[in-house]
Amino acid sequence: MRRKCWKTCVREMFYCRPGLNRQLLCIRSSMLEVSKLLNSGICHGCGKDDRKGRCRK
Repeated sequence: MRRKCWKTCVREMFYCRPGLNRQLLCIRSSMLEVSKLLNSGICHGCGKDDRKGRCRK
């Protein structure tokens, strides 16, 4: 099983969770904040409904 690349993961975050657009636009060149957001579990399917990292509907 191959893992998703980070670009695919970021695309899914934008398309599946429009509320994140505002959060990402507010970040001003802070790599620490970006890494926190990307590693927060959104891409890794930490929700109960979705354990494969897919978009929730």
